[in-house]
Amino acid sequence: MLAAHVAAVLVYLVWKRHNLVRAMITGAKPADEVVPPGKPAPRLVFAPVRLAISLLMASAAIVYFIVRVGG
Repeated sequence: MLAAHVAAVLVYLVWKRHNLVRAMITGAKPADEVVPPGKPAPRLVFAPVRLAISLLMASAAIVYFIVRVGG
């Protein structure tokens, strides 16, 4: 898995010209790499709360049935 991760970082560095190592270390990516100059920044939009609760309930049900049937 480590080799695949390093290979992916190298592909991004060479092919797409995105330095992901700096972003992973600092936790931030330079704005000029995210939004082309002259374009507005994308608006941050979250999923509806109902979707999040539904996914949480479905995940909990799957885990419950796996534990009950498998254990």
